[in-house]
Amino acid sequence: MVLPGACIGPYDFKVSSAGKMIRLIMHYGIPASLNFGAYNFVDVRDVAKGLIGAAEKGKAGECYLLTGEVVTADELIHLVAERSGKRTPRAKLPLWLVKPLAPLAETFYKISGQTPVFTRTSLEILSRNCNFSYQKASQDFGYQPMSTKQSIKDTVAWIKESEALSRKKKKR
Repeated sequence: MVLPGACIGPYDFKVSSAGKMIRLIMHYGIPASLNFGAYNFVDVRDVAKGLIGAAEKGKAGECYLLTGEVVTADELIHLVAERSGKRTPRAKLPLWLVKPLAPLAETFYKISGQTPVFTRTSLEILSRNCNFSYQKASQDFGYQPMSTKQSIKDTVAWIKESEALSRKKKKR
């Protein structure tokens, strides 16, 4: 059995919550970051390699964490902003200020039919322990995830390229 962390990366055709957040930062920037929260992000390409590794060399009955590195919410926001040429936010909002806004955001997402990014659940997840180790996967089948920085770089490049291709098709 394999258990991946929060998947990010290029080729997010269905646009996951993480993909939606990355696109929002890329297109509109973000006025403030967060001074709390982190999560363990892993590139979806590493998860695919990990699935193959577990199938070929994993031990029967074992669970493998296919995770990457712990990245704070602030670090992730800054990585995406820098890679997409947006201004990085200077202000950082605390949990006590952001938490009461989550129900309003959830109502907005429901009414607008948009993919939820900012919810009570997302705040709760960002506030939990996320120090997951992929050491067993590394030992048993050589799992080695790329850095979140590389994943974000590739993701932003892929989104820009796919959106450019989409605009080209619309012009035809």
